[in-house]
Amino acid sequence: MLHKKRFDFFPRSIIKIEGNYHEFKKLNITIESYLLIHYPSAYYFYVRQGNVVLANAIESGLN
Repeated sequence: MLHKKRFDFFPRSIIKIEGNYHEFKKLNITIESYLLIHYPSAYYFYVRQGNVVLANAIESGLN
C-alpha cells in the first residue's frame, strides 16, 4: 500500500521498524528521521511461576 502510494506513511513500533525496513528495502521505503508518534502501550514479560531470579532480573533491567 505504501509502495503503491495509496498512503504517505505507515506508523510502526520502534521495536519493529528496523526489521520491516530490511524486509521491504527493495521497495525503496525510508524511515522518517524527524517524526515520532507516541502512544502508550504495554509490554508484558512472563516467567515461570517460582522463577524469582529471572523475574527480578527483568524488573531490574527495565527499571
